[in-house]
Amino acid sequence: MRTDEERIKAMHLRAAELSRQRNNRKVQITRVVSVAACFVLAIGLAVFVSGLASGGLENADPDALSASIFSGSKVMGYITVGVIAFVLGVAATIFSYSLKTGKERQDREKRQ
Repeated sequence: MRTDEERIKAMHLRAAELSRQRNNRKVQITRVVSVAACFVLAIGLAVFVSGLASGGLENADPDALSASIFSGSKVMGYITVGVIAFVLGVAATIFSYSLKTGKERQDREKRQ
């Protein structure tokens, strides 16, 4: 039979374990939502760009097609393409970093 101190210690350990599991679930849900949002953003941009590209390009001059599908001027088109590429690069970097830190955290928890 356990003493009162042992029961209290076991109760605190169990509460800490439940809290850790709850936090792990929140982190996993956040990761899944982040990945889904990145995919939706990338697919949405692809559909949007293909919709822009398909309209009015039949009679266009090939030299004018560089990046002007986003706006009337070539310069703004290149800036837009650069910003979109930067945002997608940042999203991929954050996703990769979160996967790495999550795996390291799980490895640490397994060792304990």
